[in-house]
Amino acid sequence: MRVRAHHLRCFLFGLLALIGLQIALFDKIFECAGNVDEGVPLRFRNLRQRDTVQLIDQKEAAVEISVDDDFEAASGCILVCDDNHFLIEWIAYHYHVINLRDQFTHFIVTSDPNSRTSPQPILDRWKGLIDIEYWNESRFLDPDDITWLERAKKLQMHRLRQRSFNKECLRELKRRDKGWTILTDTDEFVTLNPKLNDTRYESLYTPNLTSIREPGSVMDYLKDIAIPNENISAFTPCIPIHRWQFSSRESTPEEVEKDVPAEFHGSDFLTLRWRRFGAEMKFFQTMRGDTCGIQRRAGPVKTIIDLSRLRLVDLFHDEVEGGPHRPLESVCGLYDAFVTPGYVALVIHHFLGRLDQWTYRVTDNRGAGYRLARFKDMNDYIGLWKSDDLRLWLQGFVESVGEKEASRLLVDVGKLQPLPGQLPSLSFNQTLEEDDTKTPKYEVGDIVLADWRNYGQWDWAHITAVFDGGFYNVMFIHDCSEDLGLGTERLKKAGRAYRTGLTYEELMARGNPAAIVGYTDSAPAWVKTRQVAVEAKAEEDDDVSEEEAEADVAKEKEVDEESSDSKDSDDE
Repeated sequence: MRVRAHHLRCFLFGLLALIGLQIALFDKIFECAGNVDEGVPLRFRNLRQRDTVQLIDQKEAAVEISVDDDFEAASGCILVCDDNHFLIEWIAYHYHVINLRDQFTHFIVTSDPNSRTSPQPILDRWKGLIDIEYWNESRFLDPDDITWLERAKKLQMHRLRQRSFNKECLRELKRRDKGWTILTDTDEFVTLNPKLNDTRYESLYTPNLTSIREPGSVMDYLKDIAIPNENISAFTPCIPIHRWQFSSRESTPEEVEKDVPAEFHGSDFLTLRWRRFGAEMKFFQTMRGDTCGIQRRAGPVKTIIDLSRLRLVDLFHDEVEGGPHRPLESVCGLYDAFVTPGYVALVIHHFLGRLDQWTYRVTDNRGAGYRLARFKDMNDYIGLWKSDDLRLWLQGFVESVGEKEASRLLVDVGKLQPLPGQLPSLSFNQTLEEDDTKTPKYEVGDIVLADWRNYGQWDWAHITAVFDGGFYNVMFIHDCSEDLGLGTERLKKAGRAYRTGLTYEELMARGNPAAIVGYTDSAPAWVKTRQVAVEAKAEEDDDVSEEEAEADVAKEKEVDEESSDSKDSDDE
């Protein structure tokens, strides 16, 4: 018995030692993958300081690859849904500006299963020019997920599908030893921030930038950057790209066709036809007397990620969810999701397109009326400034690939494919019919209970805009947040609020009798102070746009705050 006990103790000690060795090895493998509590990787490689990179996959097997410093290309992941008319331009544009080309890149595409068109004919044009892989959802979704999606709401389906695709696409590109990778939509076009070429922005200014007319203008910049670089919010290999929302306000034919090669029409291209961006702020006073600001912008940033500075295990971090704005949450968590143009190297021009293009996606379960309302709303607000920053790309593309090849690759750009059973396109002058006996009608200023984000959380709100077909914009009274394009099924007049717990009578009892509900020219004091500073800055230099002046004021405010903090610290 003593011998057996001794052997048992030896076996247990040996087992514990083996477990300890495995834990130590596990910790070693993940020592660069990130701090789980903070979700931020601890160490990244500098692209300009290495000739080879050690990549570690799930099985901890090391693979060595060489790096060509003379040419840098980007790969991409994109999910499409009935937008071939945009995809034609998107591929050609990014082939030109980020070197989405040849054997150096890999471009992975998937379609929403509800699409009624296929991108395959468009992708086939690029055989021999781009290494393209077309996935169906079984490539990135588990069978259990697919079963769940069949029962889920369409919005939930889209979000799960998008996140799953982003995660697996990035992992596949990493397995293929790819580097810079973009994740955008087909109506989003990446370019250099024009402030990089502006000496007034000392922290951003970069001389001798490659013109967009030349191939690889964006990659020529990216291949030389070191990380971290706080001037462009590049704290990790996941770099934010600020988005500018462009409206569909028309320019003159002369402006649209300027510098467009003779064989093309500028009006067919998102990047050449739509030149107006920037939104003014409007103010709405609530029944409590609060003044709320209303402004339209493209939303949170998108990203470009240098996978060569990460290991494959980094892409399997517990916090990685594959979201569209921070697809690698454990890596992309340091920057502000709404970082301003004064702190980024790249920007995205985000387009609406024509109204018939905007309403073409018949699989949108919110309906054509909702999309018409959103289109009108965006165009009401956006269009303060003009930009021709992308204008010369097409000329450069034609010079690079030749007129005949450019014409082949861009055939039917901007044109919609006929869809069986599709309703006629909507127009601005169209009025959608309502059933007067069943559809409640509201006016601007009315108080309603609104279903916040369609989550079943009803709160008191003011109607701030009315559109044909029974669609409304609302502003929630308790926090000034907005929800846009709500149908009447998401509005009601009676009940108790989700957050405040108030009935209509209790809400009115807490109102401000002196408040004049509705839009007002009287901006809050903090907005007035800022606007005076912006206008003064713009007057100093006639060439400075109001947006640039806004960025200057924000920068000066930050410097003042830093100085104030430093002074307070010294005083202490």
